[in-house]
Amino acid sequence: MTPIVLNNIVKSYGTPSKPVLENISLTLPPGITCLMGPSGIGKTTLAGIAAGLISPDDGTVTGREGKKVAFLFQEDRLLEWETALTNVLFVTPNAKEFAAQAQKLLIQAGLADAINQKTAELSGGMKRRVALCRTLIVNRDIIILDEPFKGLDEKIKPAIIEIVKSHASPENPKIILCITHDHTEAEALGGQLIRM
Repeated sequence: MTPIVLNNIVKSYGTPSKPVLENISLTLPPGITCLMGPSGIGKTTLAGIAAGLISPDDGTVTGREGKKVAFLFQEDRLLEWETALTNVLFVTPNAKEFAAQAQKLLIQAGLADAINQKTAELSGGMKRRVALCRTLIVNRDIIILDEPFKGLDEKIKPAIIEIVKSHASPENPKIILCITHDHTEAEALGGQLIRM
């Protein structure tokens, strides 16, 4: 799989225009890349540009052509009135075909007892895990995770990190970009580390 290359990316917001990204260049190869940096420095904007959700003011993005993207936003964006299982299956082309896989993923994420529970009844950390399972359920070439471990209990976090790592196997190469503020999370994920 070819890497995604961002070259001299520039992005500004507001009036008057305030630069968020100025001539940022980086390469996202197959495997895991962790993007770290202080709040407000432009990590989420850069991830959005890499995914094709945001257009840069200047610069180029190559290597994304023909690739399918899954994006976990900072907000969980769940259907609160639906069950955990229904939320995960919501992004699949065929719910029946993916039902067993979705249940397996939820169980791996420590949500066996919450599979048929309405999302509104779940804790913040549980909702985050449901949102992550929804992001990972469909086979995508590019997976972008914006603070995927936010609000997770420290006891469950290692298992969730392993779930993410399992999607970066050499047999099924993907480009995974993970935004985090936590150095221990980046270390546990392995792969390339980029600081902004």
